[in-house]
Amino acid sequence: MSHSASFIVLRDLTFAYRQGGQDVLRGISLEIPKGTITAILGPNGSGKTTLLNLLLGWLTPRRGSIELAGKPHRGYSRRAMSRLVGLVPQDEHATFDLTVFEYVLLGRAPYLEFLEMPRKSDRELTSRALGSAGLTALRERPVSSLSSGERQLATVARALAQEPQVLLLDEPLSHLDLGNTQRILRIIASLKKGGTTLIFTTHDPNVAASAADLVILLKEGSLIASGPATSVLNPENLSLTYGVEVEVIKVNSRLIIVTPEKLIEGDADARVS
Repeated sequence: MSHSASFIVLRDLTFAYRQGGQDVLRGISLEIPKGTITAILGPNGSGKTTLLNLLLGWLTPRRGSIELAGKPHRGYSRRAMSRLVGLVPQDEHATFDLTVFEYVLLGRAPYLEFLEMPRKSDRELTSRALGSAGLTALRERPVSSLSSGERQLATVARALAQEPQVLLLDEPLSHLDLGNTQRILRIIASLKKGGTTLIFTTHDPNVAASAADLVILLKEGSLIASGPATSVLNPENLSLTYGVEVEVIKVNSRLIIVTPEKLIEGDADARVS
């Protein structure tokens, strides 16, 4: 994957959780342009979340390098990194009984000095983030009282309040019903229009096909393919990634991923051409 205006560059990225242990990621080299949506796609255990944690700076590669906005990863302070990169985790449990507003307001922490109280502008931005996530009516509810889907939306709202240039989302649709799934996808599309670079993980190729400009295919820590979704999501690459026979069908300009036994998404009649 190459682009003249690459915003994120990985070179020979290799990582193991223990010194001398088995590599979880091996020799990953790719480039991601600014203002694009990238899906990291692969089965469980392929290294998707580990790659996000490396991009966040939470993990240190055993070999290779990461560049963000033309600067080596290690050249950023922790504070600068927290302003540059945001995360929507797959599961997060609030340790304090915060209201939804207070929880989302935590997204402004990278912009506050030690013990500094949030400013009026921080609270206004937090209110806008709640509105974007459809949570205004729940702003005074304790986070602990939310459903799993509502909690996921609150985490997205916190990331919106953070205003990062790069937003990482780990399985962002995993707990959501159809309505909230569409809300998240609209938020992702809106952030892209504003110039945010978005990277999300998923095990579902249909989610990648519907939402991503670029796709990274991982299997057991190795890069199978990377590039535009329309070229990467082909039967050969997907069959190699998932170890099963896969068909890719184009329906009204949209790619639908199916297996011979059943349709992963959509109507079975779509297989008739």
